[in-house]
Amino acid sequence: MGRPSPHRRAPHRARLEWILAGLPLSGGVLSVGGMAYDELLAERVREHLEAADLDAVEKEMFGALCLLHRGNTLAAVEGDELLVRVGPEDMEEALARPGVRPMEFRGRTAKGWAYVSGEVLDDEELGEWLRAAWDVTAELPPK
Repeated sequence: MGRPSPHRRAPHRARLEWILAGLPLSGGVLSVGGMAYDELLAERVREHLEAADLDAVEKEMFGALCLLHRGNTLAAVEGDELLVRVGPEDMEEALARPGVRPMEFRGRTAKGWAYVSGEVLDDEELGEWLRAAWDVTAELPPK
């Protein structure tokens, strides 16, 4: 039978991070029960995207609400945090802001992704993060 895949034992957060990093999941695992995302934060994100006329597709994956543009993830509401695509060249500046931490993947910092605490996301901050994530994602080729 062999050893079970480490992907099957990993927590849902690691699964989401694998997907966002473009890494495959073994064993065909496509859904996991677990932590729900903050509905209020998700609604605020929807409102900001709509008000700014930014087209994004919602997809629930692994306990998070992911927002995609042309097949590329631009942000996700995971628990009470917003995961945003930052762009590798802007990481240092992003991490200097209050309530921001890097996305960790297998013990390493994932380039171009940061978690923003929902506690620091007033309307202006939320709009800035989403616009920046949109701009970075819009430069990527469609999937």
